[in-house]
Amino acid sequence: MKEKTQLQKPAKAKKVSRSFVEKLFDLQNDIDAISKDTTNPFFDSKYFDINALIHHLKPLLKKHGLILHQPILDGKVISRLSDLNGEYIDSEIDLPPIDNPQKIGSAITYYRRYTLASLIALQAQDDDANMTEENSKELPWLNLGTKDFENSKEKLKSGDISMSDVTKHYRVSKAVKEKLQFNK
Repeated sequence: MKEKTQLQKPAKAKKVSRSFVEKLFDLQNDIDAISKDTTNPFFDSKYFDINALIHHLKPLLKKHGLILHQPILDGKVISRLSDLNGEYIDSEIDLPPIDNPQKIGSAITYYRRYTLASLIALQAQDDDANMTEENSKELPWLNLGTKDFENSKEKLKSGDISMSDVTKHYRVSKAVKEKLQFNK
């Protein structure tokens, strides 16, 4: 009999103050959609790497006074956003019963990515099996902290390209546009 794995539990939180909810609100408004820029060769699909996601989030978490924790407790992968007052909100997934350390490591990485994405309501281009050809022609998001962002910033700074050149190749959020123009 195959065991059923619970994929996502609703986020849970201590009673939080308005200021904590405001921090979350401001964080969500500052987060750009993340491009799925890592390829899974087994399924010929793209995903966003957990390390790239955390790299993208760190400056925003700092800006809003939030801390990310991703412990494994009681057989669950937990993504927790907290502040210095001890207020927090969690998203968690039960780990499947796997004996192979490499497979459990992969599951932990996968679950860290998805609990975090769920917790912060992260937008990502859906390129899974049912992606339409029309959607696949959408431009990718230019994300802070990526090689593409750094290259664009340098080329803008040197005058090799204009902002309209950038927007021909990428979708650019207001926050990223401000960072690109600020660094001229």
